Amino acid sequence: SPFLLGAYRDQNENYPLDGRIKQVSMEDRAWSANEVRERFDELGALTEIPAWTDMEFGFLVEPYLTWPTQDAISIGCETTFPSTAQLWIRRDDQAPEAARMVEHRDAQALHVFRVEGLDPHQKYFYRIRVEGLDDAQEESDWLSFRTAAGPQDAFTFAVMGDTQTHGEVAKRVSDLAYEHRPNLLVHCGDLVDTGGNKRDWTDTFFPSMQPLLGRVPMMPVLGNHEQDAQNYYDYMSLPEPERWYSFRYGNAEFFMIDGNR
Repeated sequence: SPFLLGAYRDQNENYPLDGRIKQVSMEDRAWSANEVRERFDELGALTEIPAWTDMEFGFLVEPYLTWPTQDAISIGCETTFPSTAQLWIRRDDQAPEAARMVEHRDAQALHVFRVEGLDPHQKYFYRIRVEGLDDAQEESDWLSFRTAAGPQDAFTFAVMGDTQTHGEVAKRVSDLAYEHRPNLLVHCGDLVDTGGNKRDWTDTFFPSMQPLLGRVPMMPVLGNHEQDAQNYYDYMSLPEPERWYSFRYGNAEFFMIDGNR
């Protein structure tokens, strides 16, 4: 078996230590209960020291788009620590100061805004500002998207699937898709390798799909690798019942079927 310090890792999970290691020793026997107690008594004062981390406040998952309709869209992001969030959104023909603001005042790490009252087949700009403890702030660039096309509007869409652990491949494909500036992205499932492993989402899937996902809304469906995990439902804002659904875009209707069921 591999010998690891400062992490738990197996064939499909990797959880590195967030903190500091004071001391490491190799022993040829197990300590007795008394020895454990004596060592704790020597170092027990360390438990009174405030928690320490080298992680900085910022976006863990940069802004991304899902569930576009002619008058609404979902915009999500996640921060490294709980935060409040403000979303500004405006039409292409409006000045930045004319943007309307939607706010999440409750501190949480994951923010998913459902923005309604938009105009059909219209280009919009949006920006998200997040604020954590101690007045730490982070702000995205102004990003753009287009609301869903109507029955008479031309549109293009891209299709991907089985991104799983292949972040470098997914990045190349998503960048090629973004070069064509599609209106919509459809993902056929297996977004990640292990749906219950959060790092598969934050470290592989979302980074590999930018800048595409920040500007082109995605409509995915569950694959078997998602494991029906809560992470999928937390990140993805989709029509009910989410496990399967249909939606209209332009003159097309898409049927998203969970083959696992």
